[in-house]
Amino acid sequence: MVIAGWEEVGDLSGCASIADVGDALARAYPDELPGRVDNWKHQLWRFITMDTGDLVVMPRKFLGVVSIGRLTGGYEYRSEAAPGFRHTRKVEWVRTQVERAAIGGDLRDSIGAFLTVSELRRRDATHRVETLAETGVDLGCKGAVEPPADPDALEQDVRDEGTRQLTARDFIGLWGWQRRTGDVIDLVDRELAARGLRVAPHFTEVQLDGLVTVSAEETTLTGRQLKSLRGQTLVTRPQGPRARI
Repeated sequence: MVIAGWEEVGDLSGCASIADVGDALARAYPDELPGRVDNWKHQLWRFITMDTGDLVVMPRKFLGVVSIGRLTGGYEYRSEAAPGFRHTRKVEWVRTQVERAAIGGDLRDSIGAFLTVSELRRRDATHRVETLAETGVDLGCKGAVEPPADPDALEQDVRDEGTRQLTARDFIGLWGWQRRTGDVIDLVDRELAARGLRVAPHFTEVQLDGLVTVSAEETTLTGRQLKSLRGQTLVTRPQGPRARI
């Protein structure tokens, strides 16, 4: 089983759209910033709309492994459970100890991104996670991935998918820069903060052709993050054009 927190939010079974989820969150957290509520809205919508048969990839950081399972049922709200453990999905675990070292760095970084529920679409993620579930081996990515067109497109990608991975060179290039001077670093950091985004590793900590992962800013408020029994929840769709985290 995987579990979402947000203990102040009630049953979401009646939500027919992402807007309905947003309304439920706004009622539960009237004093929260709109950008943060928007982030949570996308996470919870992903959680309740993931398809039966999707793969769940859950990092078990203290053991240095990830577990992969397959969703076996739809969204369920368990009113009798303790607060923070009521939004659930049933999972059959098919491979419980895939070594993190066996996963390519690009996919590993996406799996370990801050956002608890996001979607893997790029870098052959769907096929790679399916193969990991079957064999425990990551086949790696074939071919290049186009970066977003500008900072607005980056923000939209994160809202739609949960994370966006690109090289540090392409990342600063979104603002028209080619070098990481002090002024550029400060400007980009301020831009990220204003958009409610964060990047890891920081774009100053890798080579220009090294990969960074952008995700929505993580909240540290207890009970308001999506959680599983042991860690984060990530999903891929094995039979479609997209993959989910």
